[in-house]
Amino acid sequence: KIFPKNDHFKITMYVNFLLGVWPFVFEDSPSMKKLYNFYANFTFFYFLFFIITAYMELFVLIFAEEKDVQGIVSNLCITLILKATYSYMMIMYR
Repeated sequence: KIFPKNDHFKITMYVNFLLGVWPFVFEDSPSMKKLYNFYANFTFFYFLFFIITAYMELFVLIFAEEKDVQGIVSNLCITLILKATYSYMMIMYR
């Protein structure tokens, strides 16, 4: 049994399971739960890496000699979306 019985959150469980943030999986198997926790931490830090690189690119774009306003705004939008997703992951996982 991987997921608990719940018809209301079925799609949410599947998507969050793939992201590594659904906390109630493999309740009957401690070894699989430990493996899933490793996967969850890996995806968390992988995603955190993308957020850090997006902020680095934003920093480079802002302090460049030639200001690329479209690039700054595009990167700012993506950075804010990634930060909101990161916050959601922290709320769900922790």
